[in-house]
Amino acid sequence: MGYVFISYENGDHDFAEALIYRLKNLGISVWEQPDVSHVPEERYTVIEQALRNASVFVVIMTPTARASKSVTYEWIFALGVGVPIILIVLKSTILHLRLTQLSRFDFTNHTTRPWDAFLDAVQKTITEVEPHRILLPRGIPSYIQEAIKALDNANPDDREGAIDNLAQADHPVAVEALVGALSHPLQDVRIFAALARGKTGDARAVPELLNALDQKDEGISNDAIIALGKIGDVTVAPYLIHTLYRRWDRSRYLSADAFEKMGDATVPVLQNILHEEIVERKIWAVQTLKEIGEAATPSLIQALQDKERAIKVYATGALSDIGGPATVPSLIEVLASGSEEWSIRENAAEALGKIGDTSAVLSLIQALSYDDDSVRRTAAKALRQIGSGAVPRLIEILGTTEGDVRRHIHTLRKQIGTPEAMSAINTKSRR
Repeated sequence: MGYVFISYENGDHDFAEALIYRLKNLGISVWEQPDVSHVPEERYTVIEQALRNASVFVVIMTPTARASKSVTYEWIFALGVGVPIILIVLKSTILHLRLTQLSRFDFTNHTTRPWDAFLDAVQKTITEVEPHRILLPRGIPSYIQEAIKALDNANPDDREGAIDNLAQADHPVAVEALVGALSHPLQDVRIFAALARGKTGDARAVPELLNALDQKDEGISNDAIIALGKIGDVTVAPYLIHTLYRRWDRSRYLSADAFEKMGDATVPVLQNILHEEIVERKIWAVQTLKEIGEAATPSLIQALQDKERAIKVYATGALSDIGGPATVPSLIEVLASGSEEWSIRENAAEALGKIGDTSAVLSLIQALSYDDDSVRRTAAKALRQIGSGAVPRLIEILGTTEGDVRRHIHTLRKQIGTPEAMSAINTKSRR
């Protein structure tokens, strides 16, 4: 985890404490040397490791520090491992040639010390080394500062709590912190930040939300599915399908809802599922296509030709719910198909009645003469549902039919009961 390493001579301890206080007040971690006095030979090993992991190296330079072997060793080592160095000149000092080439701030005047400029430089350097860090403006609420600090806490519950606090805060710095947390070194911080931003529809959260899909914690995976649906980026659809197949029973409803939110652009992905062999998956695809609506009509019409009866039943029901003129010709074709099961033809007749398009009237009248009683009854019901729009055709056909069909038509006109239908009945009665 990134932090600031401060190098100074013991005589400058009070100033170093003031510096540490200001850094921590901005949510910046400062490395504190552990007590290794009982193992003196490990001191340099500990320091070297700390220097390698530091985000910024700050050296407080005074004549005493200039002469200190420890301080000199530390800044030379920091240079060698490539840690960014910022120099504070606390007392006038003849600097080593290498130090003159580094960024430095003159703190020799007690009344005009450039604290703001120095702290800004530290924050900027940290954000360059660690992109997830943000610059904390002066005066932001303390609870936001504390939440940002807690993102680096050793306790995972505290880190999750920090994300929740930032997500609930109505403040631009909190949003910026969550966006920065999407690239945090800790995976749990990245994922919880992605879930928080995903709930708002922030597309920047997508990469980490995709990682969240693979989490063993199903609550996290489910929340990721919901967030991806909210964002609506159709390019994630294949990842959702992969998760769906891996966790079928526990994610299919959430996945369907996500696809519905993504809308028309997901139709090709769902249509591909209709070519698979597993019936349960195909039924899921048909039901999801139904929720998408009119744009799914061609795919659902294609599903009417599926070899599996269940797919035809669900596709017919879906087309019935979607409705519209585009669905009618294919349903008429199913109704008239001599090679189709009667139950499927009955479903088609029911769908045509629900849709109510008058272009289906002739086919429904013809179905009154079919051998299957269920189909005949359903066709009659469909004609009643179409209502007055069916009357002209019924009157036209009445004069050319005999037997049961004629009786069905006569009964239907009575049941429809429009003035036109009743007039035709009375005319026939007088004849």
